Amino acid sequence: MRELDFLPVEYRQKYQRRQAQPWHIVATAAILTLLMIAALSQYYRRHRSIETLTALLPAYEDAVKLNNRLTEVQKQLSAATAEAELYTYLHHPWPRSRMLAALVEPLPPEITLQQVQIIREPKRMSGTAEPRPLQNEKAENEKLKSAPPALRDLAKLRSRCDATQTMMILLGTSRESNALHRYLSSLDATDFFDRAELDSFSSVGKGKEDAGIQFKAVLTVPPGYGQPGGPVGIESQNH
Repeated sequence: MRELDFLPVEYRQKYQRRQAQPWHIVATAAILTLLMIAALSQYYRRHRSIETLTALLPAYEDAVKLNNRLTEVQKQLSAATAEAELYTYLHHPWPRSRMLAALVEPLPPEITLQQVQIIREPKRMSGTAEPRPLQNEKAENEKLKSAPPALRDLAKLRSRCDATQTMMILLGTSRESNALHRYLSSLDATDFFDRAELDSFSSVGKGKEDAGIQFKAVLTVPPGYGQPGGPVGIESQNH
């Protein structure tokens, strides 16, 4: 049997709202509780982060000081290195006394040196050297403007000297041709000279006592301290 509801529609709607109201309160309370828990969690996390940051702050300040000190030391090291390289480079070319000592030490009595010339001339290139691009040269010049003064001076010296080599021109006489060849061979075999060559010779004198050979020899001196191909480390001390 079907039940008949004679209540007004407004009454039924109010009744339904009163029935749903407790559930709304419960849901609202649950949401507020979750929001409070989240807020408290964020608060404690923030508080712990602040404590951690406060504890790490002295170490961070020390690290910043050390980093600044390291930067300063690197600058000082760069300047000192540039000065050391310049000082080393100024030791070339080889001292004249060292050149003459290497020349006279194996000199036999049959040979008389009349003249010794020490000159610098452009290096002999094995092939056609490719010119440096103009853009690279400009970039290097710009970089040198901010470099230490010693490094700028070293770059100027290198541009003038590294493209040349030291040569010794020997003029003299020899009473025996074999003695002359042995002498040049001994010079060529030493570590001090890269090459010893006989450039020209001619006979002089008519008698047996004054007969001999007039000669001209060319010696190539190796690169000096700080130059490309020059001695480094312990090897440099041997020269």
